[in-house]
Amino acid sequence: MLVVMKTINLNKKNDDPKLWLIFLILLPWVINSIRQPTTDFGMFTDTTRDWVAGETQLYDEMHVYYNYLPWSVIVYLPFSLIPHPFGLLIFNTFTLGLLIWSTWSLVKPVRWWVLAISLTNLYTAMHLMLGQWDALILASLTLGWLGVQSKKPWLIGIALVGMTTKYTNIILPMLVLLYAIRKWSLKDLVRVAIFPIVILPLSFLIAGWDWPLRYMKLMSTTLAIYDHYEVITLFSSSSYQTSYWRYVPPLGSIFVIILVVLGSYFIFKLIRSRINLDSLLLAISMNLVITPYLAPQHIVYLAPVQAQLIKKNHILGFSLYVASIIDLFFMWLGIGIIIYPLMAFIIFMVYSYIELRNPILDN
Repeated sequence: MLVVMKTINLNKKNDDPKLWLIFLILLPWVINSIRQPTTDFGMFTDTTRDWVAGETQLYDEMHVYYNYLPWSVIVYLPFSLIPHPFGLLIFNTFTLGLLIWSTWSLVKPVRWWVLAISLTNLYTAMHLMLGQWDALILASLTLGWLGVQSKKPWLIGIALVGMTTKYTNIILPMLVLLYAIRKWSLKDLVRVAIFPIVILPLSFLIAGWDWPLRYMKLMSTTLAIYDHYEVITLFSSSSYQTSYWRYVPPLGSIFVIILVVLGSYFIFKLIRSRINLDSLLLAISMNLVITPYLAPQHIVYLAPVQAQLIKKNHILGFSLYVASIIDLFFMWLGIGIIIYPLMAFIIFMVYSYIELRNPILDN
């Protein structure tokens, strides 16, 4: 958090996007979240309490929903000592601040209303209601991107530790970050690796010597459970409409696979010309299409994608925002279908095509 505040202060003179105003706009969702009797945050802190009491080493049959890597308990530990409503209030206040900071830091300079539009949607609300973790992962990715831009290896090392706590929705942009530092000196690469190397043996002290085996077993069980939920994934054969298999089977999945091949081509073209923000954001949007598990509260990763589109191309940006409104309309009608992630991927590919034809130097 100190790194975040320092970064904000360094850029305050050059760009004042009224981040405090955006925070106030979204604050009612944070306050309303404490009215929820049970949340994902509650399950995670309960698991952390059991771990402190020695009742679990993580990844057992009594804690099947805790599928983050072991070092995540370090973050949950202080919140496990606070009564649930107050802990959730503090946690959501913290994550909302990180979500705003991450979106701004990636796409700055940007007008405050662009950030407000990009963050004021159904997905941010669900993320806060559940007390989810993904804003911290997005903040870690942002920290890593800032480390690449400023060539500060230790920032990337911290970012890798944060991103790997819940890696499924962030693998592709993580690979883009690693590709960006491939030509760094051996000394700098060692500095990048220091924090991940230190955290690995610590994980065995936290969760036991066999935690990788228990974790893999838990993940296979978890994916089987999620296959019966309303999730958006290429790999689910679920009967729910949110599965790509339901989009005119089997043409829906074939269509998505073709899009992924096309997206991979655009990412390759972007990173071949220059590792820039567009390559990172396209990787984010594609990752959410191919991830094995995606629920609405995870879609906060697309906030910087939405902001970048509105900033650079109003027509494409507001077209994507319309998709989020359509999702809200579908939810109101009780129709279990979500189009926003797929539309984000398609629209950002269109934007990338335009940028490749008319390249600009600064993203």
